Amino acid sequence: MTNYPQDIDIKLDFKNVILNSYKKFYTHACIQLGCKETAKDIVQESILTAYEKLHQFEGKSSLETWIFAILNNKILQHFRSKQREQKHLDFDSEKLLFNKNGSWNKKWVSESLFEIEQKESQEEKNKIWKFLVDCLNALKEQHKQIVLFKFYFNKSTRQICEECNVSEDNVWQIIHRSKLQLKVCLQSKIK
Repeated sequence: MTNYPQDIDIKLDFKNVILNSYKKFYTHACIQLGCKETAKDIVQESILTAYEKLHQFEGKSSLETWIFAILNNKILQHFRSKQREQKHLDFDSEKLLFNKNGSWNKKWVSESLFEIEQKESQEEKNKIWKFLVDCLNALKEQHKQIVLFKFYFNKSTRQICEECNVSEDNVWQIIHRSKLQLKVCLQSKIK
């Protein structure tokens, strides 16, 4: 698409793309990763990698699209790395917290708040409970409220919409994002 006869032209275009699209890159990474700090690090790493490999850019797509591809690869690498780390954890937080269909495991929302399986030791229960509370508290206030309303207080979506003044679609988006953030948070805490 774009031919770059001079090295300066591509570097100027690169600079302009970064200045004009950084917010898009960062927002995309935040949504994918659920953690602002990790997103910032991965975006910076992606930009650095793109700059170092700028000589490999062939112009078959826009420069912004090419950088997005690098960012997405870095995000995938991050998740693969986390999966490898998770294999070394004492337990799988995703299996512990969520059923296969993505709904919360009912063991976490039983009579006492977020009870853990009886076979776990009390020390392990306390450790996981502390991590979960820390991760819940890290959510935005409204997100934490909606998650607790839905899964602890068993409120209907309609009740949550009325009490939190949000649409039904927004409730489900918040729940989905919060679950992802909780998963990422727990995985980062349990090392």
